[in-house]
Amino acid sequence: MLVGCPAEKLGVPLPPRGLEAIDQEDLQRDMFQLLGPGGTERSPEAEAWVAQRLDEMHLDPVPVDIDGAVCGLREGRDDGVLLLLAPVTRTGASRAALPDAALITLAKSTDGLPRPRRGLLFCSAPLATGPEARRALPAHDELVTLSPLSELPPAGAPREDGMEAIDYVQVAIHLREVHQRILAPELTAPD
Repeated sequence: MLVGCPAEKLGVPLPPRGLEAIDQEDLQRDMFQLLGPGGTERSPEAEAWVAQRLDEMHLDPVPVDIDGAVCGLREGRDDGVLLLLAPVTRTGASRAALPDAALITLAKSTDGLPRPRRGLLFCSAPLATGPEARRALPAHDELVTLSPLSELPPAGAPREDGMEAIDYVQVAIHLREVHQRILAPELTAPD
């Protein structure tokens, strides 16, 4: 029989979880990877970066019939799926990368926590705002679209919509509120 000590008793640092996992440095790092060299256009490698980051959050990949879409699922205890959708565009940092950076951050805030009540499905789907694209998304019983985040920092004129124009501290504060309002109720322990 093997006996072990909890990591925290051995002095092994544990990654932050829940609200503590949401910080502006991660948002900035993800934005840097999601955008091309000019900081305003979506990188051709953005899809692969989102897939890699969702995998790092221990989400199960879910195939989607939308070109460029990436989805990851955290299995729930009960039936039902809450879909968090990041519809992204090709240009403008606040629209081409910020929804994905927010999606990754919210997925990270659930990593290592108890299994949610419903499944949590995190999806990045370019231009997934029309009815056809919405029908191609995986089955879900509730949808939360992360696109209003692009309204949070002042975007300015399109030529000024670079990653340096985003207030990452305010975005992190907003994401903590989203976590508390939308994800925390799903992550409460069963009765």
